[in-house]
Amino acid sequence: RLRRLRYRRALAAIGERATNSTPDTDLHAAVARAERDSEGAGPLPAEDLADVLARPVPETPWAARGLTAEGDIGSISGPSGIGKSWIALSIGLDLAVGRPVLTRFPASRSYRIALVDLESRPWEADQRLHRIVAGAGFAIADLRDKVKVVRQRIRFDRPGDVRRLLASARAWKTGSRL
Repeated sequence: RLRRLRYRRALAAIGERATNSTPDTDLHAAVARAERDSEGAGPLPAEDLADVLARPVPETPWAARGLTAEGDIGSISGPSGIGKSWIALSIGLDLAVGRPVLTRFPASRSYRIALVDLESRPWEADQRLHRIVAGAGFAIADLRDKVKVVRQRIRFDRPGDVRRLLASARAWKTGSRL
């Protein structure tokens, strides 16, 4: 799996370089390296389009109808200080108790979630969580065993950190990632 992931990342990097006026000889060399690195990786699973179209159109498995589906991985980006962390924490807590997310998007059920904040210091995250819980009127008992707060700093560019986070999410049986 890691070899396939490296191959996909290499192809994405090649695509980015191709749009940045990289000389063709450099691109050919990068493709050759990516192909060499992918040997033994095996093909990606694929279905024939006719088989896909022969099945009924599936329903979207909404976690929060109209906002996010079950299993989605979300990212909130923007300039500092505009409330990204507050929004992410609010979404996570709403999903944990099965409330309408941001008071607008109905949650399909309650979820076990992991809050991973890579920017805030622990005391900042704690202050925000206290304020959100108090302001939204969450009962602490409703949050018990549904929310894990990850204090360990991790880096998504380190495969070992990502493996540990994914293993932890499986062990905690979390249902959404944001």
